[in-house]
Amino acid sequence: MDNNTNDAQVQRGVSEHNYFHILKPWPIDPKQADGPRMEWIWRKLQAEENALDDLTKEAGAAFIQMMLAPNILKWELEDNGIVMLSDIINGVSAQIHYMVWDNPPVSKVISAANELFEFAFNKFQLHRISAPIPSFNKEAKRLATLMGFKFEGEYREAYLKNGKFHNLSIYGLLDREYRKRLPVN
Repeated sequence: MDNNTNDAQVQRGVSEHNYFHILKPWPIDPKQADGPRMEWIWRKLQAEENALDDLTKEAGAAFIQMMLAPNILKWELEDNGIVMLSDIINGVSAQIHYMVWDNPPVSKVISAANELFEFAFNKFQLHRISAPIPSFNKEAKRLATLMGFKFEGEYREAYLKNGKFHNLSIYGLLDREYRKRLPVN
């Protein structure tokens, strides 16, 4: 679609259109952000025991800055979560952060992850995607494994939760591992 503008949102939307069916891209233009929706997401995150660390659980302003940051790509998993892709280095790597709530079906989360992986590995020619996960969050680690991530190690005492430092588990998914899982056409 050519509307004779250089609007990044229009260009981004067109390039992503074929990738996403479950995930809904969050606007990269702050003027298009939906304030009530952002507040709703913030409340959902605050209600989830494992979604926020001690430094961010009461920091609404930091959450808004993150949601409006143009260098962090964000998607909504319908009404069941958000997914972010940050620290993107074209041709090399990125980090994925995902938070889900209200117990969506695992198949829905896996399908959404596959949409994101297909987009990220193709658009940015990534070699790997990393997922930092607090070591106590067994459900997130289980989801990462179901998405094809492999446990790679831990950052010791790198995550502050309820006044206590916890290890941060690092999971990784390589491009070739992701592609090996795809159905052969």
